[in-house]
Order: sequence, then structure tokens, then C-alpha cells
Amino acid sequence: MRYEMGFINGFKQGATLLVIILMVLMIAEYFFYGLNQSIVAFGYVDDVFEDF
Repeated sequence: MRYEMGFINGFKQGATLLVIILMVLMIAEYFFYGLNQSIVAFGYVDDVFEDF
């Protein structure tokens, strides 16, 4: 019984951590997407690709 409670608590902590990581990734993806859109709007990307 004690082991089951520990497992459930650990599972809850793991699930909470997973949700937090997913939220951070979504926010980061949204932020970088907005950043990329603004860079494209200013045309910096074309200059970067011309260097390669």
C-alpha cells in the first residue's frame, strides 16, 4: 500500500513536470515563431542565406 502511494505521488509529480515542460516548449515555440516572422518581415533571413 505504501509503495502504491509513493508510485501515485511520483506519477503525479512526473505528470505535472511533463505539463510544465510542454507549456514551456509551447511558449518558446510561439516566441521563436513570432521572432522568425518579424525577422522575415525585415528581410534579414535573405541576407543570412546569401552568406551560405
